[in-house]
Amino acid sequence: MKGCSFCCLVLALVLPSCISAQQLNLPISSLSLPAGFQLELFWNSTLTSARSLAISEYPNATITYVSSSSNPGNIYAIVDYGPDGQADSEVTLLSGLQAPDGIDVVDGSLYVAEVTKISRFDGADAHVFAGQSMSNTSGVLLLAGLPDAPDHNLHYMKMGPDGMLYFTLGSPANIGPCEPYLNTTYCTINRIEADGSGLETYASGVRNAVGYDWHPETGNFFFTNNGRDNIGNTSVTDNVPDDTLNTAPEQGLFFGFPYCNTVGYGDPLMRDAGFGYYYPDPDQVYPKTDNQAERLDYCEEEVTKPVQEMGPHVAALGMRFYTGDMFPASYNNSVFVANHGSWDRTQKIGYRVVNVPVSANGTVAHGVEPFVQGWLPANSTSQSDVWGRPVDVQVYTDGSLLISDDLAGAVYRVTYAEPASAVQASSVGR
Repeated sequence: MKGCSFCCLVLALVLPSCISAQQLNLPISSLSLPAGFQLELFWNSTLTSARSLAISEYPNATITYVSSSSNPGNIYAIVDYGPDGQADSEVTLLSGLQAPDGIDVVDGSLYVAEVTKISRFDGADAHVFAGQSMSNTSGVLLLAGLPDAPDHNLHYMKMGPDGMLYFTLGSPANIGPCEPYLNTTYCTINRIEADGSGLETYASGVRNAVGYDWHPETGNFFFTNNGRDNIGNTSVTDNVPDDTLNTAPEQGLFFGFPYCNTVGYGDPLMRDAGFGYYYPDPDQVYPKTDNQAERLDYCEEEVTKPVQEMGPHVAALGMRFYTGDMFPASYNNSVFVANHGSWDRTQKIGYRVVNVPVSANGTVAHGVEPFVQGWLPANSTSQSDVWGRPVDVQVYTDGSLLISDDLAGAVYRVTYAEPASAVQASSVGR
């Protein structure tokens, strides 16, 4: 990351703080990526939480908004004046919010999902360029009364291509209950009009979705989902159920929670594609019948199956289709997913970003591929060795990939340049 002395001299009158590469001493050189890819520090601060990302583009500058759900609940704006694709300065746009998580920016207005409400802050971009913060009471209230539940009370949120705001209402506990709330229920993905009206359920049976996106060609809705914890004794808990990548091309689909658990097969770090099955838990209440065979049939027949199992408890969070032009063509329209990392496995897994080559109709050719690894050091399975936890991913304006990290309080940038060996081989072949 470049030094900040020049930007501080030029921009001191416009923006209140500049970025220093010395703020954190992160071992980013220990991260491994495929050949030709490089990772650098895009932005960091003294944060302990850098969650969701949203990008606003201008001809001569790009703003990356970063939510921080830890106390005091801030929204940061990271400004890049280009053309080097590295952050130049930072503005604390909002502070004192109630654990903001989901954010999006449309036409210069910032949408923010806090624990109990969703608001729109008009003129956010203009405030950033003026170096001004905004009052946390200046937002236009779109939806109030969201639940401050014991579990999963952070609400992921994104604006869809239909102009509606999609947001998650996760399970209020580890395994439910998915009871009615507002005009919807828990364990759902919901949507409202941009003015806050028309609350409706889009997908149900979703334990907790913390990442979604729309396929660039078909517009089909895709999302990640986190499976339940503490499903049984350690030998069971370590390997079931899986977190999943799912698609909901239409409204009204049911994804199984809490009745049906998705269970993959094979290496827990790299599940083969395939659908899960009912896991017998005598403490659960199942629909229709107490007969195990009929329960199995219910889970196979009534539940919309996942696109891909992601591995047990990897905490699959932010996801994004790759639509840039920097990476090799093989990555076009594939999905990048941030794996925040397991907490209730005996041997920890996740703590990485993976890539899933997925077709427009939601089929996966060859499973999950590691992309960035090393926040959990190689040959370690102890959470005490973890130094970073990826949360969200965003395709940047130049085609690179941004990754947020809520443990290190950092945003990374991944770039690609064709390896010299490949260039030489191509020249020889001419």
